[in-house]
Amino acid sequence: MAVVAVLAAILFPVFARAKSAALSSTCLQQTKQVGSAFALYLGDSDGVLPDRRDLKSSLPGGYRPWTSWPPSDPRAGWAKVVLEPYVKSGQVWSCPASAQTFRNVVQVEQDGANLWLWRFDRTDDPVPLDNFWGKSEDQAVNDLKRQGTRKRVIRRAWPTSNSRSTSTFQRPSGRSLKPSRGKVPTSAAGTGCSSTFTPGSNGMRDSIPKSRRLRRADRTGSDGPRRHRPSLEPASLS
Repeated sequence: MAVVAVLAAILFPVFARAKSAALSSTCLQQTKQVGSAFALYLGDSDGVLPDRRDLKSSLPGGYRPWTSWPPSDPRAGWAKVVLEPYVKSGQVWSCPASAQTFRNVVQVEQDGANLWLWRFDRTDDPVPLDNFWGKSEDQAVNDLKRQGTRKRVIRRAWPTSNSRSTSTFQRPSGRSLKPSRGKVPTSAAGTGCSSTFTPGSNGMRDSIPKSRRLRRADRTGSDGPRRHRPSLEPASLS
């Protein structure tokens, strides 16, 4: 019996990992079928993606029936309805690897589907740049590029804590913030704080623990770093 128990302890984790790998492979194949269904739909709709934002609200539970994360509703219940003619079975919308983990989780399950489609997650009008409702493939890609460019511009609008640029930046209040020469802004970007730090000032000295300053003084001496100085006395001839 002891031998059987040892073998069971060794083999059961192996069997569990093999089962998990098989379920993951099944989910991957189902995801490929979903991609093929979208491709077939594009072929029948002159290259335009579906725009069924109405289903996001009319399906059981409605749009985003929760108040926590995520901030939008990426559930794929609407796609199960729209792409039904292009899939072999409705089971492709339910990943078996996550079905047990997310069973009855409102943020995941909808009308028998437990997949997420992030680019079809909002019902705003007009369609946001990061959503694909009713767009062609080219338009969807171009809108994503526009959104990425806009985000980069917003991020570059404020100096970072390590910035040494002397450019003028605009505060939220409308006043300008221009770092002085030799000074580095230490405030977080966009907070409007104008505190500055000058290298070599007492501000840096005060920020270093006293014990560390003492150790540094022992290493360097009171008159600066210890360096090898050539002796000015004549060498002994003995």
